[in-house]
Amino acid sequence: MRPQQLQREQTGSVAAAALVRRTAPDPHAPVRALGSAIGNRALAGLIARQGSTDAPRAAPVLNPADPRLRDIFDLDPGPKQATTTKPRAPDWMPRVRQRLPIDLGAGTRRSPKLKWPDGPGEAGCRGACGPDCPDSCKPLGTYVEEYVVGGKGYLIEFPDALLCGTHEGCRLHDACFDTAVANGERYLFGPRHNQCNQDAVFRFGPTKTKSWMGGGGPYDGWWVFVDEPQILKTWNVKP
Repeated sequence: MRPQQLQREQTGSVAAAALVRRTAPDPHAPVRALGSAIGNRALAGLIARQGSTDAPRAAPVLNPADPRLRDIFDLDPGPKQATTTKPRAPDWMPRVRQRLPIDLGAGTRRSPKLKWPDGPGEAGCRGACGPDCPDSCKPLGTYVEEYVVGGKGYLIEFPDALLCGTHEGCRLHDACFDTAVANGERYLFGPRHNQCNQDAVFRFGPTKTKSWMGGGGPYDGWWVFVDEPQILKTWNVKP
């Protein structure tokens, strides 16, 4: 055979092999198409439940050597990149309180009460007349105050302040409810709670107690309630 003829035949064989490779069906093409349609992870779960026989399995099994899984996870975008943004805590999760250099609880602007003081009944605005922090409270907005404690200055923010009416009858009733809960009675109409209601009516009369239930007066004072205070700034104070 002449050299020119041999070279032409070899060239033809290579071209034919390349044509076969281009036209041969991809055995994993159906798997790729199904993965695109239903999602690669869902498809992996399907394959895990599909064995080589029809015999039932006790639990799904993934075989890393299965070429279909290799194709699926080659297409999978993989885990998302980590974010540096701190996720917001759910509303039901209690916040960690910041340690403050001042005492709270007097109900004044400089020493307000916390709306949610972590009492036994998890109720709000304790001592205010009405349920929790009633609509009768007047919004004061967010304000800041400066303090000097131990040779150090503090600028403290008090968020979403409320000014709520209070009365001895409301304070005694809330304290009675908290005691009932602390003794294990969380049912609002349990015997301890009912006794608190009866004591209020007996001592202060039905007219006043009915008004206090809805947040109305009469009041014998006004208390300031705030959300969690935050220290905005500190500085050293020269003697």
